[in-house]
Amino acid sequence: MTAQCPVAPPESLLPAAADPTTTILMWVQHLRRTYLVHGTKFMFAAAAITAITGAINATAEFNFRFLAFPLFYCAIAVLQLSPLGPGRWALKTDALQVLPWRPAPARVLRGRRATAALEVVVDGEPVVLDARIDPAHLAMVTDTVWLVPVEGPAFLLRVPGSRELFPARRGKPVEATAVAPVEVTERWALSLRGTLLSVAGQFGWGAGLAAVLGAVLLGPVAAALTLLSVVVIAVPVLALTLRHRLSDFRLPGLVRTADWVRAEAQLSPWRSRRDGTASATATLTLPDGTIRTATMPAATVDLLGAVFDSSTLWIGGTTGRVAVGFPGYPHVAVADLTSP
Repeated sequence: MTAQCPVAPPESLLPAAADPTTTILMWVQHLRRTYLVHGTKFMFAAAAITAITGAINATAEFNFRFLAFPLFYCAIAVLQLSPLGPGRWALKTDALQVLPWRPAPARVLRGRRATAALEVVVDGEPVVLDARIDPAHLAMVTDTVWLVPVEGPAFLLRVPGSRELFPARRGKPVEATAVAPVEVTERWALSLRGTLLSVAGQFGWGAGLAAVLGAVLLGPVAAALTLLSVVVIAVPVLALTLRHRLSDFRLPGLVRTADWVRAEAQLSPWRSRRDGTASATATLTLPDGTIRTATMPAATVDLLGAVFDSSTLWIGGTTGRVAVGFPGYPHVAVADLTSP
């Protein structure tokens, strides 16, 4: 079952930022770029402070071990700025305030877990763009995308059925390869859960590396204390930061078992978080006239914009915890349905 497209094509005569949902997504993109820039500066500063401290405390017999932590911090900072790191995709969004989205014929040349190569026609010339985009949104590219040039060879990209902003850059020609079809809504649910798994994996990797460095430099007891301190400090911070997203662990299963029903929806006021999600409540009217209240702890801004525009929301059940969204599109969230 596929819903009717809940997101209209962008206006060609108005700046992209004239759309309220796009404005919020610009703010989220700006925050991500800001965090990346400041995080990289912090890593370089930490490397310098650690190196100076180690040099001051070094004995007459010089030991290269005190360089381990500074080199580690520098390696992270360099990786952030390298073509392999997220720095390559941290684009400014200022151009969206003055330029409209422009449609461009497009076809997918190659797709991976987080990146893809697209052939688009820009000013009448075929151009290959490397884009940072997930498989669910990539599957929406059939013949058209929308572009705004932002800086140098970089563009911001939007696909049919969504307002999410994807960074793209001119790339080298590649040979077209077949991209496996995906169930869009289910694949997007997996991506949302994958974000949580990725954060947990990065935390485990960082804690393990800190323990190894502590063992090499200070001995096993210090390594155990280092690991314990990381866990004691980081785990509560991580839990508090992501607590609203924990329900996403169940999202793929809820989508697989969903029996989709279309409902009329009216959203209550909501406010976006810095990660592009919001806690939102919608009053739903089912086809038989039954009224339900859907409480969504971590709905994406893109999904809420689609609900506002269409005044509809599809639900995967009629009571309890269910998946809600638009089947066939990259819009889905966990919701608790209750009677008003």
